[in-house]
Amino acid sequence: GTCNTAVGYCAMNTEGAGSSLNTALGWSSYTNADGISNTVVGANTLLNCVSSLCNTVIGTRAMGGATSNAIGNVVIGYQSLCASISATNNVAIGVGALANSTNSPTPWFYPCENIAIGSCALYYGSTGWDIAIGQYAGCQAMGGCNITVGACSLVFGGQANVALGHGAMMGSAYGGGSGSGSGSGSG
Repeated sequence: GTCNTAVGYCAMNTEGAGSSLNTALGWSSYTNADGISNTVVGANTLLNCVSSLCNTVIGTRAMGGATSNAIGNVVIGYQSLCASISATNNVAIGVGALANSTNSPTPWFYPCENIAIGSCALYYGSTGWDIAIGQYAGCQAMGGCNITVGACSLVFGGQANVALGHGAMMGSAYGGGSGSGSGSGSG
């Protein structure tokens, strides 16, 4: 590659010939990877990924499972977005945010356009277009197109829901429809 910077044991080890403008800091960060304009900080971050473009990844094992098509993600936190094979245009901030968000049964459809802020927010992920803010917010919301703000809100969410407040729509069934809920308390 060209114009790359690597600091740390095995950092950017065996990067692809087409790799350029990447920065890797940390033990085995951005190893066996190929891409352009990625900033990777932390041990075992963004490993074995081909076709990575414009990602900012900070935290041990963050995006550690990405293997292809990691494009435009901002990932900050230990093991955040770590199980996804492909991911595009996601924001995952917090320990375990979007951690187990994996590909859906449709091969071309992968986690994209999600915002997860908070420890374990959207932990078991989303197929796409979800916004979850708060600890465990939407942690098992699998349907997509949800907005949830508040700790433990929309934990078992469906599709096209809005949940605001601590524990709002906490037990919503997967099949969900559209609707909204609000929690009680000071959430």
